[in-house]
Amino acid sequence: MVAKIKTKSFCFGGFRFIPENRQITWDKDKSCFLSEHENRLLCTLCSCAGEVVSIQTLYQKTFIEIDPFEDCDQQYDLNLLLMALSKKLNYRGQMLIPIHVIPSFGYRVPLPHRKLQSTHKPILQKAFSSTQNESDTVSCINLVKFCQQHKKPVLISVFLLILFVLFTTII
Repeated sequence: MVAKIKTKSFCFGGFRFIPENRQITWDKDKSCFLSEHENRLLCTLCSCAGEVVSIQTLYQKTFIEIDPFEDCDQQYDLNLLLMALSKKLNYRGQMLIPIHVIPSFGYRVPLPHRKLQSTHKPILQKAFSSTQNESDTVSCINLVKFCQQHKKPVLISVFLLILFVLFTTII
């Protein structure tokens, strides 16, 4: 069984928003990183693209992890967060992802040109994957070769630890 990880991204013209990386990229080499709250806010808006999202819903989905040990004077202001996000989304006088304000109700983001989900195998899974005809030793050799190729000393030490545990349980 092969584990696969899905990475969701939203494409608006030449701009791409990748929530998992908290990043907006454009021109293939330029990017802008978002804070945790900005990322949640934009992810919520993009997930509900084309729909009007109420202020209350945005607030609940954006500030889900409020630290109980923070000062009680600390305010979580959605308007300030939207202003900061708008500054980051402004590029050459244009909004990368336009956020429309619907007075006295909420906010709306237009539909993205494309909503992508790329699937990839994790690094360790690539090394462990083998067909049923291969033996475990061949898989172990492949893992060692993979670790040496990619110069991953941590993976080699993890692999050796796994081998040690396997051999001690067998004996």
